[in-house]
Amino acid sequence: MQFQLSGLCADEFEQRLGERWPLRQGDREAYRADYLDTFDWRLYRDGLLLLAEQADAGYWLELCAYETAGLLLAGRNEAEPGLLDSLQAPALRQRLAEVVEMRRLLPQACLSGERKRLRLLDDEEKTLVRLELIRAQASGPALAQAGAETKQAVELPPLIRVIGLKGYEAERDRLIRWLEQSDGVLDAAHFYPRLLKAVAAEPGAYSAKLDFSLKPEQRADAAAKQILLFLLGVIEANLEGVKADTDSEFLHDLRVAVRRTRSALSQIKQVFDPISLAHYRQEFGWLGQISGPTRDMDVYLLKFPDYSNSLPEEYRDALEPLHRYLERHQRSEQKKLARRLQSKRLLSLLADWREFLQQPVPQVANHANAVRPVLEVASRRIHRMYKRVMREGRLIEDDSPAEELHELRKSCKKLRYLMEFFQSLYPASEIKSLIKSIKALLDNLGDFQDLEVQAGKMKQMSEELRQSRVSTETLLAIGMLIDGLLERQHQERTRFAQRFAEFASAENRALFDDLFKQRATNSGGQGA
Repeated sequence: MQFQLSGLCADEFEQRLGERWPLRQGDREAYRADYLDTFDWRLYRDGLLLLAEQADAGYWLELCAYETAGLLLAGRNEAEPGLLDSLQAPALRQRLAEVVEMRRLLPQACLSGERKRLRLLDDEEKTLVRLELIRAQASGPALAQAGAETKQAVELPPLIRVIGLKGYEAERDRLIRWLEQSDGVLDAAHFYPRLLKAVAAEPGAYSAKLDFSLKPEQRADAAAKQILLFLLGVIEANLEGVKADTDSEFLHDLRVAVRRTRSALSQIKQVFDPISLAHYRQEFGWLGQISGPTRDMDVYLLKFPDYSNSLPEEYRDALEPLHRYLERHQRSEQKKLARRLQSKRLLSLLADWREFLQQPVPQVANHANAVRPVLEVASRRIHRMYKRVMREGRLIEDDSPAEELHELRKSCKKLRYLMEFFQSLYPASEIKSLIKSIKALLDNLGDFQDLEVQAGKMKQMSEELRQSRVSTETLLAIGMLIDGLLERQHQERTRFAQRFAEFASAENRALFDDLFKQRATNSGGQGA
């Protein structure tokens, strides 16, 4: 259990403690601890915090409840914690895997100073309870980014940590009751939230989730700028993590924001100058293009355990040359991408785009939808895209070529993005139901296309590895992997009819008409 001194210095506390119990003081030693979370605060969102204390043999990790700081799991780690595979304690790794997934654990707040170990003794000088008295300064990345005018470290009141010993639980509880009743001593259950505030960290501040509130009567051009500014913020927030290759999710979030930006520019029609938009569509297309190869390699590496596990056990080790190939090409593509992300072209794109979006909307607009209420423009556009999806989906038969499913997937993505952009304009339960329905269809279409692409890429990689004279067992294993991918693609193809029927159900048709058709009709059906 942990406490914090308030209005009481460490020396005074030791004096009080020594008056109450026989006390043996240990040496002072350097202390360093990091409070870890992912860039997008996954532990915080799940009600957890992770402490990593530097120790002689590496790190001591403690997973605690966020609100109470109650200990849940603990374990030693030789290396600095980062990605999940760097964690050695099985129970801790398994619990964090449920939350962290592919993200890297990063220091959100750091303590550095000194620790003094104390022991409470009985009359025979046996140790009853151990204590740690920690005097430290707090720092963190958010505080460092606040600028030169802000202190780079904040002095904290001393911390007291109570460490009970087996067989002496009563003595530990007696000490805790004494601390709880002592003036100048506070329960530090809420220490972590106060620490984050001290280092200017904002838990949960970053999220790539589309979550903003639009007003039905808001001008469509102003609403479009609000959406696009949010997406630009996501792109900018992830740039450094992408360049440093911190973890694969930085690039994922950046690419999703780029795709959404391109979709918004093409689907929220006649609100901005088309000449300006043509330039930005081209530039964001370029950003999507240059980041694609690195993301492809990231995906193959993330899927590699599944690839391996899909094969008979005796063939899994034979895939190791493929794994090394993927790692080598990921590093190569990552270096190329990092250079391009520092280019003048990208910096100019982001600066010019932000300047454009932050300009006030004109009082008088020459574009048909600019001053229209966003509810009307959104409803009309969503309903038209929905009708396109229905038309394209109904034309697909069992023997339709794959290209037709690819085109349907593109239309479904546009519909999904439109509904996500404007979901705050509609009843939450109903719009979320439709978004869930289009996502289910997209999962089917996406898996069908992705499996085809993966199988084709595997064939290409197999040929390159064959020329480098890998073993016959490796080529056979990759061949089995390709067969498995194509079989799964076939399964997704056979599921399409059912998935589309579920999306095109009478209930969904009525809901689309109820949410969008009437509002689109009321708008006069112009300008979309």
